[in-house]
Amino acid sequence: MEPTATSAPNSPGGFNRASARISAATSSAGRNAPSAFIYAYVLSGSIRSKVDDGPAKVYEEGEDFFEEPGAHHVVSENASKTRPARMLAVFIVNAGEPLTKLDDK
Repeated sequence: MEPTATSAPNSPGGFNRASARISAATSSAGRNAPSAFIYAYVLSGSIRSKVDDGPAKVYEEGEDFFEEPGAHHVVSENASKTRPARMLAVFIVNAGEPLTKLDDK
């Protein structure tokens, strides 16, 4: 996935957009977004997410969620073992800052 970077006129720090397709049995945990606010929308399928010490939650097609800067992905995976899932994640981050990094926890 190659993010597209755009400078929004009302967001002096910058704006990045990334789209991800999560296939069956795929996960991406152990990451955080040190300075990014993330808005995510499930395009198809279902996504299981757990952030910090909160409960795990499954988001279905058409649902959305957000993550605050510095949040830690404890679980981020396809909730189905047979169906692929797709989500759009919008990162609002200062120019030059990484979208995500591996957790050091």
